[in-house]
Amino acid sequence: MTFLRKLTAIRLPAGDWLLSSQPPRVHLKRSIAWYAGLFLLGLFVFGNFFEWGGHTLEYHDWANVTGPRFLFLRTAVKSGQLPMNISDPSTLHGWTTRYLAVADAFISPQLVLLYRLSVQRFNLANVWLLYSLGFAGLLALRARLRLSPVAFAALFLMVNFNGHILAHYSVGHATWGGYFLFPWFVWLVLRLMDGEHTWRWTLGMSALLFIIWLQGSFHQFVWLLILLACIGIFVRGAFWAVVRAGIFTLLISAFRILPSTLLYGKASTAFINGYPSLFALWENLVNLPHPINSPYFIQGLGQGVGSWELTTYIGVIGGLFLVYFGLYRGLLRRDSPFFRLLVPLGIMLLLTMGQIYNLLLTLPIPLLEGERVATRMFSVVLVFGLIFAAERFQRWLDESSPPPLALPASLLGLALVAFELWQDLNIWRISNGSKDFWVEFNDTKWFVKNNPADTLYYGLVFGGLAITLLTFLVLAFLSWRELRAQRTDRKDRNRIQG
Repeated sequence: MTFLRKLTAIRLPAGDWLLSSQPPRVHLKRSIAWYAGLFLLGLFVFGNFFEWGGHTLEYHDWANVTGPRFLFLRTAVKSGQLPMNISDPSTLHGWTTRYLAVADAFISPQLVLLYRLSVQRFNLANVWLLYSLGFAGLLALRARLRLSPVAFAALFLMVNFNGHILAHYSVGHATWGGYFLFPWFVWLVLRLMDGEHTWRWTLGMSALLFIIWLQGSFHQFVWLLILLACIGIFVRGAFWAVVRAGIFTLLISAFRILPSTLLYGKASTAFINGYPSLFALWENLVNLPHPINSPYFIQGLGQGVGSWELTTYIGVIGGLFLVYFGLYRGLLRRDSPFFRLLVPLGIMLLLTMGQIYNLLLTLPIPLLEGERVATRMFSVVLVFGLIFAAERFQRWLDESSPPPLALPASLLGLALVAFELWQDLNIWRISNGSKDFWVEFNDTKWFVKNNPADTLYYGLVFGGLAITLLTFLVLAFLSWRELRAQRTDRKDRNRIQG
């Protein structure tokens, strides 16, 4: 038997299971073990990345932003006080001591874990929690898009361990956790594309965006709203569903919006830059970065930014996978089910370039003013593109029986992608960080110093909370009434048919 025939023989029986979008039930236990193994791998990788909750806080924004804010929340939880005012405004960019007036302040319910956990261990627990929710979203997409174990594994690796999320976590951007919930946003968008304009969809989209903001992921909240607006404008039949979702998202987010109005016109967030070219974007997608300086300091075209703001690294194989299956077969071909999203995602890509996003800042929309670095927005396009690529790759496999080398080639590709992502992870590991970014962290400087006499601030916080709760109750009632009506109609039809 020749070497080629030996490779061909590998297809069976393993190939039928690993490459099939509908594995036979006889392989059910194997499939469960495969997905459970991937999930545990993610827990291990992030545990290792954050040194199992023992990483230093004397580094970059861990010392300047995240550490002080989490320590403030920890003192609030342990002392039983509301996290309203912080003792020193420097961690809030020097704008204010009103903690909840800052749009990217973390205020999600899991902060109660700080009662028992140190700041570093809480950060790891929080990452594990959000990663788990994101993994559930990927599983929901796997079921909806009928992905094989191999296609899902490729998606899993590149969504969870690309350079964008690792680099931002590395420099202390713990509020990037909302990124892990992007798969649920894609899942909801696909349901919208299928014609679902129900109140349940509105509730799901509004609640998801609000939850993302609670993680301190204000940037991600705004990017997803921009994309949702583009979908409403450019996808036929989606306009009114998007308008309704947009209105209720703003209402349900009143708890965060109203206090933030106190800084309108006072917070200095001058726009910096986006990618200077498509080549720069591609290079940051496939080349391992240098974690300190960026080569893109463009005279007269905006300031240069650190490489953590540019990298979206998934490696060469991942980049080709994204371009061929995600862009070409997923968005450019008219026979693709995702073709209608070409313009909305194309606009998002365009906004990541140079000074183009700066044009949006001329619009009288306060939410847009929070973004300084447009390159970050590419993470939305990246997640959509990777999901589309996985689905198109699976449909390519399903078109006919997989070619003889499909299984060994796929497993080799997965191994190479995993190796390259692991190399990138080691670059961004906090313990390997540049000494240029070490900052002294004073853990006695940050504590609760509430000012109940600030009635305007307190009124906006609690007034916003009341609007948030009322909006949620209204949406829940409308969704329940809609579901009850659908069930009644179904019973009536069954009775008539019977």
